[in-house]
Amino acid sequence: MILIAGDSFGQIPKEHGLKDTDHWCEIYARRENLEFISIAEPGADLQKTIFDTVKYISDNNKNAYAIKECIFFATSPYRLHRNKTRAFVNYSEWHRPDVHFKDIEGISENNQILNHFRQMCAGFDSDGYDKLNINIIKNHSTDLNYFTEVPHYQYFSAYLGNLMLLDYVCKIKDIKLKFVFPFMHDICKLCCKILNGFEYNEEWIEKNDKRLVSHVTNENHEMIAEIFCKK
Repeated sequence: MILIAGDSFGQIPKEHGLKDTDHWCEIYARRENLEFISIAEPGADLQKTIFDTVKYISDNNKNAYAIKECIFFATSPYRLHRNKTRAFVNYSEWHRPDVHFKDIEGISENNQILNHFRQMCAGFDSDGYDKLNINIIKNHSTDLNYFTEVPHYQYFSAYLGNLMLLDYVCKIKDIKLKFVFPFMHDICKLCCKILNGFEYNEEWIEKNDKRLVSHVTNENHEMIAEIFCKK
C-alpha cells in the first residue's frame, strides 16, 4: 500500500467529487500494482501533517509493513497551528497535559520511540487549534506577530527536523519514502536538495480554480505521473 500524506496537494480528487480526475499518485500506484490511502489535510502546518503521518504508522503497528511506500507533500513553512483559547492571564494558568512514558520490556528501542509517540498523540484534539497562513493574513496584527516574533532560523530547523523524524520512522519500518515539495520557498528548495525530494514546477499548479482540491488539473496530474515515474 502507498500512504499519501501531507497537505492539500495530496488530496484525492475523486474523494471530493471530481470523478474524472486521477491524482498522479493514483496513476503511480496503479503502475506499481499497489493500493493507496490518503490522509492529507488541507491547510495544516508541517508539524501537524508529520504528526498525523507518524501516528498513522504507529497506530497501525501490526500492519505497518503493509505500507510499502509513503508519498509526503511538505507544506509551506509559513503555516502554523495556534491554540484557539487566549484566556490565560499568567503563567500559572498555562497548562499542558503531562505524558508519563512507560518503558515496555521486550520490545526494541525503535518501537519504544513509536509507542511513546503514540501515547503523546492520544489526547490530541485538532478542533482546539487555529490554522494560520502568513500568505492570507489581512490586518490581523496579532496573527502577524505570531509569525514575525519567531526567529527565522527556527522555521528552517523545525521544518527540517520534522521531515527527518518521518524519514527516521519510515527507515525503521522499511517504508520507501518520497518527499514532495509543491511550494517554492527557499527553505523548501533547500530541504528538497538535502532529502532528495521531488520538487513541483510552479507551472503545474492551477491557483485560480478552487474546485481542484489538489491544485492540479487532470492533464497535469498525468504529466507529473510521467515525470515522477522516471525519477
